Amino acid sequence: MDLFTPLVPPHRFHPAFAKLQSHASDYEKQTFAGWAEGFVDRDGKFVKELQTTFDSSFWEIYLHAVLKDIGCVCDFQWDRPDFCITSPTPFVLEATVALHAQGTTPVTETKPLEMPADLNEFNRQAIIRRSNSIHSKYRKFQESYSSLPHVSGKPFVLAAAPFDRPHFQLQAQRAIEALLYRSYVDEEKYLREHPERDIPLKAHDLPFVTKDSGGQLSLGLFCNPSMAGISAIIQSTAATWSKVGAMSSDPDLMVEAIYENRIEGYQTVFRGPNCRYTESILDGLRVYHNPYATIPLDPSLFAHPEIFQATAKGPCMMELVSSGPQLLVNRRTTRFHPGVMSQVVSKMPSDKNFWHYIR
Repeated sequence: MDLFTPLVPPHRFHPAFAKLQSHASDYEKQTFAGWAEGFVDRDGKFVKELQTTFDSSFWEIYLHAVLKDIGCVCDFQWDRPDFCITSPTPFVLEATVALHAQGTTPVTETKPLEMPADLNEFNRQAIIRRSNSIHSKYRKFQESYSSLPHVSGKPFVLAAAPFDRPHFQLQAQRAIEALLYRSYVDEEKYLREHPERDIPLKAHDLPFVTKDSGGQLSLGLFCNPSMAGISAIIQSTAATWSKVGAMSSDPDLMVEAIYENRIEGYQTVFRGPNCRYTESILDGLRVYHNPYATIPLDPSLFAHPEIFQATAKGPCMMELVSSGPQLLVNRRTTRFHPGVMSQVVSKMPSDKNFWHYIR
């Protein structure tokens, strides 16, 4: 597919696509086109939707690239769900995105220097938006998908991405783990009580959050059989355009990336030129299994060191399924004028270390 030749007038471009048209490098466009290789536009509207609505289409292309990378074969003859996997193990996958609520600031208006004032409030809002999108897709599965012959009897996986607010990537796993397993880390309290970050973060049980209306939203979707039709939920807050840049060979980018060791409780940070950094399509992907699933998903499908997989034995009782030593939490890229980064790198020692350890 030709993703970047305009199919609509510029005034109809989604703000994110408009920015790519004017700022994305050829390196990035080639990488993104590579993600899309083999993707079938079943209704002939995909490229137009990418250019006018962007987020959901970007997420689908990312998921397609992930499925290719782990060796899954998709049957594109079906128009729903989004991906029908035939091998190595059959399952179906539906993509969904959480978008900003009406009257709130969209992600395209992110101001890099204005970080969230309160992480707990930031995560509360994110949890509510994530809950809305997951419940909506689950109703669609029950009412429309579950009885289809090519869906019945197979694991149903929901791939849910948050594009619901500026700096959405900062929620990392906080919102989804609270929503699914009632497992929440209060980073505001941690930073107040441990400014030196001298002990590991610990989760506590969060049974509900308060909605703007004053009502309570119960959490723990995977702590009871209420969503037994969902085998697992996939998410990534690192699947952004900066991943495209980080995976490209663009020499004019600087990368800042945070990785965590979930088992030992420490982080490593990369700050340096793109030419000294490596990232795969799988980095940042998380798979959360439903212990109450009627048809479980085989964890071996996603058993790669870059992917974090978890389940739970009960509220705030998460259990690791598989994980490598370094898990991408978030990453951003900064573009410099052509040639600037190359000049900087040429003056550096060839063995310079751009990785830093932090607790």
